[in-house]
Amino acid sequence: MAGYSSPFRLSEALDFDTFETFMGFVSLRKSKILAKTVLYIIAVLAFQEIALRFCFPIPELSNFDRVNYMMLSKYPHQYKYLRNQTWYWESLLDTNHRFIHKMNMYGFRDKEWKVKRKVGKKRILFIGDSFVEGIMAGQDETIPKAFERALNDKNYEVWNGGMVGSGPTSYMRLMVEFIPIFRPDYVIICIYANDIAQSPPTMPGRTLTPQYFNLLRPRLLELIEQIKLNSPIKFRWNTNTVSYIPNQNNAFGAWKIDSSKVANQVRADILKHMLNSTLAPFRINNLYTEKTRLGQEPLLGDIIPFFNHFSKRYGVEPIIAYVPSRNVVTRYYYQFDKQMCLQLCNDSIDLTTNNYLKHQKALGEECAKYNMTFFDLTDNVRLRESVNDHLYWNYDEHMRAKGYEHIGATIYQKWQDVYNPHSLN
Repeated sequence: MAGYSSPFRLSEALDFDTFETFMGFVSLRKSKILAKTVLYIIAVLAFQEIALRFCFPIPELSNFDRVNYMMLSKYPHQYKYLRNQTWYWESLLDTNHRFIHKMNMYGFRDKEWKVKRKVGKKRILFIGDSFVEGIMAGQDETIPKAFERALNDKNYEVWNGGMVGSGPTSYMRLMVEFIPIFRPDYVIICIYANDIAQSPPTMPGRTLTPQYFNLLRPRLLELIEQIKLNSPIKFRWNTNTVSYIPNQNNAFGAWKIDSSKVANQVRADILKHMLNSTLAPFRINNLYTEKTRLGQEPLLGDIIPFFNHFSKRYGVEPIIAYVPSRNVVTRYYYQFDKQMCLQLCNDSIDLTTNNYLKHQKALGEECAKYNMTFFDLTDNVRLRESVNDHLYWNYDEHMRAKGYEHIGATIYQKWQDVYNPHSLN
């Protein structure tokens, strides 16, 4: 019938509208729950990422590590990386103190290094062996730190590239890979008395193509990858330390002692310390070795012209500083060295004569040939020792903190006299 309307249609319409409203409410509720869940997951992942990045920092470069520049024949083969390690050195005959070496993310005893420098900053890199790293002194008692304190200029970054047990071959390896990446203004190579061996150093044949960690990659995935590579993972509060002087069960080369062969060459109580890893074993007959090496003309090879040419190529000022053996500047330490050289060293040994200054002379002449700056610290150290201000330890051959302070401050003074840095700023 025209105009007729079923009474049920309005009801059905009302029920349908109610159902739609209800379903809309349910859908909105689900959407809110889903949104809250998503936000919660994002917050958890963000917190996890922030926590992992804070607790497990990684360097900028993935293929720059101190181990690449060391003489690996002196160290256990399992060392694929040296970054993020904490080491210690001790000499209980000298002091009960254990000297801790906290390495940065590239394996050097220094603050963290950044590839890009801040505007207006200049950089000075020290390269050398255990004397630059600062064996037998505190973290802030090294030659570079002493130089930095003497400089007292926040516009300069002074970096420690010291490497225990290294020599000129290692110095050149580090130099050619460090300079193109970090672009220092000065590189100061500290040559210690025993650095120049009986064969000339080998010059590197390549530079490094830097590879960077992907800082956008989730840190958890990066940590898993580093575990697969057997890479040491830095934990910000890690307190584990490893002795530089290895246990005799794991030692080899210069670190290994054959007691039956050396028992009559070193005092018994001193040998016991060496066997217990509380005194460096290569101190045995060290005085005799110094007498032999320092009395010979050094074989410098191409280290000076190579260092000069490569540095100037990148606008870097190259400097050589010579740190003398304690036995060249005084006979005071003979009484201690003699106890570790009972058969080969007689009382007539005297390294303080001009006959044992051949290395300084050769380095000075070679640097002059290429118009390179050379600092010979022999006279400076001798002067301090002459007034019984002993800068070295007695049984360990390294310097006390005041010795490194003197070397760093002296290098600074000589550097300032040559370059007058304040006129360059």
